[in-house]
Formats: sequence, structure tokens, C-alpha cells
Amino acid sequence: SDFERWLGPASRIMHLDSAPEVMRMVSDINHLFAAYDRSYIDDSQLRRELLSFVNNVSESVVIGDATCRTCL
Repeated sequence: SDFERWLGPASRIMHLDSAPEVMRMVSDINHLFAAYDRSYIDDSQLRRELLSFVNNVSESVVIGDATCRTCL
């Protein structure tokens, strides 16, 4: 799928600026597509698993720059 072709390259550099929980989620999604490509799961299971990410919404707020020692 177009999404799968975009996700792989886009997720390779996300460790530079993404929260750990976001990196875990993207890794889980990549594993789902790998399982689907290898026929370990079928269309309906892939859909259910992907929907679980959509239905599990969380928020996080970052205040300031943890790497900045001279922030105002």
C-alpha cells in the first residue's frame, strides 16, 4: 500500500525527534505489515489491529527543550 511504502522510510529517522511511545507504535505497525506480507495474518486481522491504534488515542505535551541548558 502507499501508506506502507511511505511508513518504512519515514520511520527510519524518527528516533531523532519522536517520543518513545510513538516509536513503539510505529514499530508495532511495521511488524503488522511484515506479518501481513508473510501471510501470518489476513486482511481482516490487519484491519482490526490497525484500528486498535486509531481507537487508542493518547496525548502528550512537551514543555521546553530537554536538551537546551540555556533556555529562557
